[in-house]
Amino acid sequence: MNKRRIQKLKSLLDELVPDQIDFQLYTEMLEAQWETDTFFRGKVLALHSYLKLLRREDLSASLNDFMPISGNAIEALTFISDHITPEILDYLEREANVDENNFADHFWDILHPRVVTIAKPRFDSGFYSDSVEAAFKEINVIIKTHFKQKTDIELDGAKLMSRAFSKDNPVFTLADTSTMGGKNVQQGYMNLFLGSIIGIRNPSAHGNEEMERIDAIHFLFLASLLLRKFDTRI
Repeated sequence: MNKRRIQKLKSLLDELVPDQIDFQLYTEMLEAQWETDTFFRGKVLALHSYLKLLRREDLSASLNDFMPISGNAIEALTFISDHITPEILDYLEREANVDENNFADHFWDILHPRVVTIAKPRFDSGFYSDSVEAAFKEINVIIKTHFKQKTDIELDGAKLMSRAFSKDNPVFTLADTSTMGGKNVQQGYMNLFLGSIIGIRNPSAHGNEEMERIDAIHFLFLASLLLRKFDTRI
């Protein structure tokens, strides 16, 4: 289940509590009871659908005993609050931990080795922005070194990327530039390298910005993609 649905489910559970009902009105006035039952009937049906989506047939079956909501809303919400909600929240937390642990264990395995070497120690210490900055600085250093070896010219940053991957006269060819499609690929990657240095490395280096863990992971995958592409240059 995606994060948006999980958030909606949690919001739904927050509404399905007996405190939402005016006990006296519900037990003494038929009109109030009918309105309350109608209001919560749809929400309980929605919960029923979520339970099926989560493949929690056990919880879904227990909820069936209260369907349809008719004169028993207080009992149904009490049961949901005391039994179903804790089960669902515990289940979601376990699933989230499994996903996070699996991802944390394995995402480094598919990144470029230079990104792992440079970024992982910083990332594991919680310095997410620093890990990203280091990865993109490493890209600049690698390309700068190879560029100077081929041209005996020393460039850096944006000028380096523009010259190194120019679609018209590239120092490093990333596609068959004799075709229009190849020129487009070359231009696209030049823009990626250039944009990464201008938009990611430089702000990180000069702004000392804080960064969320998930954002850092996305940036590290981009750094890995660029280095892998550079490794396959023609």
